[in-house]
Amino acid sequence: MGDSISDPWLWFLARGAGFIALWLLTVSVVLGIGEAGRWRSRVIPRFVGAELHRNISLLAIVLVVVHVVTVELHVGEHVAWTDAVIPFESRFRPPWVGLGTIAFDVTIALAVTSGLRRFIGARAWRAFHWTAYGAWVMAVAHSLGTGTDTQARWSVYSTAACAAAVLLALVFRIASGRSWGLRVRIGAILVTVVVAALLGRWATAGPLAPGWAQPARTPTPQIHPRLGRYDRVLIPSHRPFLM
Repeated sequence: MGDSISDPWLWFLARGAGFIALWLLTVSVVLGIGEAGRWRSRVIPRFVGAELHRNISLLAIVLVVVHVVTVELHVGEHVAWTDAVIPFESRFRPPWVGLGTIAFDVTIALAVTSGLRRFIGARAWRAFHWTAYGAWVMAVAHSLGTGTDTQARWSVYSTAACAAAVLLALVFRIASGRSWGLRVRIGAILVTVVVAALLGRWATAGPLAPGWAQPARTPTPQIHPRLGRYDRVLIPSHRPFLM
């Protein structure tokens, strides 16, 4: 498969679908925060915002499926189909592929429970939807820990923009929570900022630092002996190697 003329396009489609899915998941999370906070808009009625939130989430799931399928078709000898649903079984960077798998499973479960909301009850639905925040964090960690474009400047800016959007939306939502006491709001903001700082610290010390391939548990045959990065077997031969 490595010599197939379609391989570069499969790889570009896989990476592109993954990045766009992360952007859409970010938009979905921000819209979900807005719905929870009952943000008002004179331009967009609330029911339109709810439909937009649902449709963007479904489109994100479709793109994640495209991402999984194209990765499997391109590097099938390193990634099994079951890795898409069973976490931490991958031969390639199992911790970070596993986080992406959990994020995907949770996102599917969120979509299913949204469709069954009238049967499971609003309270149970809201309680389960708190997992959306964890799924988004795991999706970001998956993108940083597994992606071959992680150290590219545009990728860093893209991920930082996604993180900033969710962080600002969360802080605004917590600060404006009328039913929460002052101590609860301050504590929630501190927890949010600490989690964001830890994620940023891990990114700069790990995926964004040189020599990430070995600690990420990349299979030894795919690591360049001198440069400590992937071998080009996983990506098109004309693709710049960043990690």
